[in-house]
Amino acid sequence: MEAGIKNEKSIVVTEDVTASKVGSGLLPVYATPSMIALMEGTCAESVQSELAEGEGTVGVSVDIKHCGNTDWHESQMRKPFKGSQRQEACI
Repeated sequence: MEAGIKNEKSIVVTEDVTASKVGSGLLPVYATPSMIALMEGTCAESVQSELAEGEGTVGVSVDIKHCGNTDWHESQMRKPFKGSQRQEACI
């Protein structure tokens, strides 16, 4: 497997991925644990075709800044979160 594999995944923030719903806070904003799960899932999907049957990936370290908040009501106004947009997630 070569370094530099890229992928992008977008989601619409719903109530199910908010801090108040996943238990990481009280506000109805996109939860950092949900953001990390999206990042790790996207990474795993990105390299899956390079792995042998039965192999997978494991995240071992996360160093992020979640600088912006996306209220799930805002997302209903068609404001998708894209993990690659620094102004939204500062990844």
